[in-house]
Amino acid sequence: MATLTSLRGIVHALRGWPTPLGVTVNSATPVVVDGAIEDAGPRQRLGLLGEQVVGFAHARRG
Repeated sequence: MATLTSLRGIVHALRGWPTPLGVTVNSATPVVVDGAIEDAGPRQRLGLLGEQVVGFAHARRG
């Protein structure tokens, strides 16, 4: 979580707009198998993060 907090600070310093949701994925076990995210937990969180990014992009184009 410290890394995620640091990255958010960097984004703010560069006048960026970070998403409200920050996603961490435990890389100790394989998450992606044959190009697909196998675990439902990370798949759901990453899907929500992707929706936020797309929503922010649409808002910026406004």
